[in-house]
Amino acid sequence: MPESPSTVTGPRLRIDTARCTWRSLGEHVVVLDLAGSAYFELNHTAALLWPALVDGTDEAALVGSLGQAGPADAAADVRTFLDELRAAGLLVEERPGG
Repeated sequence: MPESPSTVTGPRLRIDTARCTWRSLGEHVVVLDLAGSAYFELNHTAALLWPALVDGTDEAALVGSLGQAGPADAAADVRTFLDELRAAGLLVEERPGG
């Protein structure tokens, strides 16, 4: 479920849905980068984060949702995934008030 603007604490992060398409395959998600002609298979951890990023969320909410799923290093996992999405050009960051 997307977060209301009042609950987002950092930049709003979302997947650039104009640039890519995806399909869920069991516990994995396969992403096709239409602009870069590349595809990615997300692991189980990244697949847990994907729906929130499609709807739009912030990093703290992602860490919280992943922390509930069990990984002790949730913050590092989230940062690594977000950095990979940024490098691929698939992540849009919207600053509050801008």
